[in-house]
Amino acid sequence: MKLQGETRLSWRKKPKKVPDIRKITWISETGSTNDLAKEDFQKKGTLWHCFVADSQTRGRGRKGRSWISPPGTGLYLSIAVPRPGILEAWFPLTCAVASSTAIQSLLTRSRCAKLPSIRIKWPNDLYIGDGKIAGILCELASGSEGSAWIIGIGINISTPEDAFPEDLKEKACSISSATGCRVSRDSLLDELLAYFSFWLEKIYEADISAICNFLDKTEITGIIPELATQQVFSHRHTQTETDKQVTESRIESQMHAHTRRLQSPDNSITKSPNHLGITMGCPAGIGPEIIIKAFAANPEWLLSPPAVVIGDMNILKKASRALDINIPLKSWMPGDPISGSAIHVITRTSLDIEGVPWGKPNSATGKASFEYVTEGIRLCREERLTGLVTAPVSKLGLKLAGIDYPGHTEILADRTNTERYAMMLAGDRLRVTLVTIHCPLREVADSISTEKIFQVISLTDFSLKNEFGLKEPKIAVAGLNPHGGESGMFGNEEEQVITPAIEMAREKGIAASGPYPPDTVFYQAINGKFDAVVCQYHDQGLIPFKLIHFRDGVNLTLGLPIIRTSVDHGTAYDIAGTGKADCASLEAAIRLASKIVVNRRKKGNPER
Repeated sequence: MKLQGETRLSWRKKPKKVPDIRKITWISETGSTNDLAKEDFQKKGTLWHCFVADSQTRGRGRKGRSWISPPGTGLYLSIAVPRPGILEAWFPLTCAVASSTAIQSLLTRSRCAKLPSIRIKWPNDLYIGDGKIAGILCELASGSEGSAWIIGIGINISTPEDAFPEDLKEKACSISSATGCRVSRDSLLDELLAYFSFWLEKIYEADISAICNFLDKTEITGIIPELATQQVFSHRHTQTETDKQVTESRIESQMHAHTRRLQSPDNSITKSPNHLGITMGCPAGIGPEIIIKAFAANPEWLLSPPAVVIGDMNILKKASRALDINIPLKSWMPGDPISGSAIHVITRTSLDIEGVPWGKPNSATGKASFEYVTEGIRLCREERLTGLVTAPVSKLGLKLAGIDYPGHTEILADRTNTERYAMMLAGDRLRVTLVTIHCPLREVADSISTEKIFQVISLTDFSLKNEFGLKEPKIAVAGLNPHGGESGMFGNEEEQVITPAIEMAREKGIAASGPYPPDTVFYQAINGKFDAVVCQYHDQGLIPFKLIHFRDGVNLTLGLPIIRTSVDHGTAYDIAGTGKADCASLEAAIRLASKIVVNRRKKGNPER
């Protein structure tokens, strides 16, 4: 590469958290400015150092695609910036906003005769008409000082048409060809870094409302309208090309996750006239907090909401303040249009926040959480919502309110008149269903029966086929006793109770097998031999499941006439209001419910 020197940039206004980008290194030619910024960070821990190239020989975009970077015709730059935590998924979109506003501002001040409308194609490309003029690439880098995002921006200023390959000539264009206006690269760089600082400041201040207000006035296309091709747990346990150089460390899995989310087109949502409903859970627990976090971490969920929240506006605002995340909240009623980028809320209660301290359930919180669930059930049964995703409730809160249900599952079964139901815990590597749930261990052997086990096998098979879209699911049935009873030496439930249930299922054409020793069956399922494991009691299934899916497991109620998914954790009163709660399980529950909506529609909403 050939260094041309460094320039000091005059600054308009010093941001609070984003420093002046005063160090700019100009390069006549390099492979990729992203590689330069990454190397600089990895070796020196340098942040906010802008590398600008006259041309790139290995410029790249998302998914390893080439970015054509001929000399003297575009602006190609990269900067290493700190990680902003939960709002990292906003980086590509925010950089697209910065680039769009910079170009628009410069064209306006240049008195361009043909002032264009600049369109953002989700999540990080800029178009004028049908021609792409700019793109953003975000990659993670790990160094001795920790990890950082490398943000690369490429803008076609005056790139001639003959510089593009044949397959891109109808897709790509430049600012000059689209507008007929000449733009100075130096002026665009000055404008871009100013807006880049302004909009990134909003990310580091967690001011999502400011970004949403801008986006509501901007044309955005490319948010994938169908979820059928999306992996439900797509941003977990996945390695990407850009992460290959990341060393083995505690943050490696998180880096893989975040990079996939920023670069994968599969991070999509379902556009539908109806939406899922998310019940807020206990107002004193972590439910409100993880709802705010989940929407904040997924910008597409604000732009095109997959779900509305059934809860309390006062409590959600309180959670937003506790997290120091400024996120837009709007009251909404079923049948109303979804307008604006916001969390849309069906307000069922207006609790006094002073009477609802974090971590302290009472009769008011118990009654409120019950109202959210029953309202969600009603709207689902009236087909005004497509399904229900539930945040955790407190058994204690329900009891204090005089509500005689031990939890969600029993409320749902009673209010939908469902007699045959089961609990499934689902993740991308393991699914388990339970024959008995909240049953003392000493009573398990007397509580299982051939009919009950057969029922759970049948419900599991139905769900795997119609809700997970598996054509020929394989179901393993775990034994109850050590070593599967060892031919009756350690118990006879396998021979007398469990095996007959498996035989009944096989007679119905269900690919069930077992009973398998519990100490080996989960290893086989995790490695792909089985699609689900039917477990005889609560901890038999949940210990291996939570070992694998502690963060992102989903609770799914089988047998209901409505779709219901849930987080697989409780109210966590000990950390409520502290900002420590993890929203991964709620994110996965929303994605799984959306996936089930799509699969049920493909199957014509089959009755159980």
